[in-house]
Amino acid sequence: MSIYKIKNVATNKYLHVNIPNGTAVSSGESVVLCSESDTNEQWWDVSTLSNNAVIRFVINYRYSPNISCDCDCDCGNKCELQVISGNESNSFMNIIKTGSYYKIQHRSTSYYLTADGTYNGADTYWDTANGSNAQLWQFTEITPYEAISGEDYTYPNESRKIREEYSADHSGIDIVANEGDEVYAFANGVISYKQDVDNGDSKGICIAINHHNPDITIESGLYATSIYMHLSSIRNLEIGTFVEKGQLIGYVGKTGDADVPHLHFALAVGSNNTMRPGVTGVSLASLNLIDPEKYLTEYVNIKFRWPTDSRTISCGFKDPRYLDHDGIDIILITVNAQEKLEPIYAIADGTIERFFPWIGLEEDNDYWSYGVCLFIKHSPEQTETDYYMRSMYMHMDRVTVTSGNVTKGQIIGYMGNTGYYISSSPDGTHLHLSIKCSEFEFQHGTYYSEGEFVDPMNYKYYFE
Repeated sequence: MSIYKIKNVATNKYLHVNIPNGTAVSSGESVVLCSESDTNEQWWDVSTLSNNAVIRFVINYRYSPNISCDCDCDCGNKCELQVISGNESNSFMNIIKTGSYYKIQHRSTSYYLTADGTYNGADTYWDTANGSNAQLWQFTEITPYEAISGEDYTYPNESRKIREEYSADHSGIDIVANEGDEVYAFANGVISYKQDVDNGDSKGICIAINHHNPDITIESGLYATSIYMHLSSIRNLEIGTFVEKGQLIGYVGKTGDADVPHLHFALAVGSNNTMRPGVTGVSLASLNLIDPEKYLTEYVNIKFRWPTDSRTISCGFKDPRYLDHDGIDIILITVNAQEKLEPIYAIADGTIERFFPWIGLEEDNDYWSYGVCLFIKHSPEQTETDYYMRSMYMHMDRVTVTSGNVTKGQIIGYMGNTGYYISSSPDGTHLHLSIKCSEFEFQHGTYYSEGEFVDPMNYKYYFE
C-alpha cells in the first residue's frame, strides 16, 4: 500500500475530509474538494491502482470513501466516509487507468466518483460514466518521509533517564518516570493494538502504534511499530486511529509486571506487512524488536551496577505511604537460609566513607536505625557525572569491607534485617539504598547534612 493525494483533473482540487481535531472521524463525513494543503486530511492509503482496491482515510484507517445512498431517490449519491468493517462489499473500488489519469469506480454500483463543483468545499458524488474530466483523477504518491514534516520522530516521555536497557532478555527500555506522567506517540502512525485494562499479564495497560519507518538510515525496513507498556491509562483512542508524532496517548503507571512506575518502550522495525500502518490486531510477540536507543540517542548513559541480584522493589523513593522515604527498598520474594546470603554490590567505584556496625536497639545512638550500614563516596570521574555522589546501603546482615576503595560490582556485604525499618519482605530481609548528590565533595559522613537525596531509579543500571 502507498499513501496518495488524489486530485481531480477538471478542478485541480484534492479529495479532502475536514477533521479539525485530527481524530474524531465518524461515518457520514463528506468527502469534498479543496485546494492542496499539507494536512493529513488529504492523505489516502490505497491498496492498489487496479481492480479491487480499498482506499482508506489516513487519519483513521477504519474508514473509506463510500456511497451515502444507492437507492433511486434524489439524494445525489454523495461520497461520504463509511466504516469498512461490516461493510466490506461496498468498500471495494476499481481504479481504472485512462490515459495519464484514473477513474474511480464503486464496484457495488458501477458508479464513478465525480466532482460536483470547482470551489473549495464542493461535494463529490457517484454518477454513471461520462466523458468529462470531472471523473478523472490523478494519484500523487507521498513517500513516508515527505508525508511527515519536520523531525520524523520524538521521545515518548519527557524523561531522558533509563533504569534498564534493551537486551536479549529485555524487549525495550525502561524509562524513569512518575505515575501519571504523559506518554507521547513516537512518530506519525496508526494505533494497531491496545489493552486498556490491567488483566494480569506482563504488559499491563498497553498501546502499540504502526508507523512508516521514520528514518530508514538508522534501521532498515519500511515500517516500525512502537509499544508502550505499564501505563496507568490510555486516552480514548480507537484502534485504527491516526496519531501524530508527539501526540498524547496515555499516562505512565506500574500496571502489569512493574515494580515501580516507569514506561517500558519497545520498538520494532522491518518490512513485515503486519507492521504497516492500518494493520491491526497483530500479536506483539511476533515483532522484530530492536534497541530503541538507536533512534533516541539523548538518554542519560550513566550506568551503575544494580546493588542486588533481586530486582523486586517494595517501597520507592518518596513513596506516598512514607513521604520521608529517601531511598528504595529492595526485597526478596521468599526467604530461606540460602537466600539470606543475598550479596550486595557497590553500584560504582568509590571509597568507603563510613561503616556503621549495629549493636542493637540503642536509640541514644544517632545511627541505630541504619542497622549494619556502609556509606561510599564517589567522585564525578567515578560516576561519569558533573557532581559528587554518596551511595548508602542499610539494614545489611554483615559487610565484607569497612574501609578503603571499592570497585563497581564488588561485593560489599549481604542483605539483612538489622536496624529499624518498614519492609514487606517475609522476615524483613531487604536493602535500603539511598543516593545523595552534591556540587562539593562530601566531608562529614553524616546522613542528612550535605547534598540532596535523589531517586536511585534516576540512573541506568546493568545486571550480571
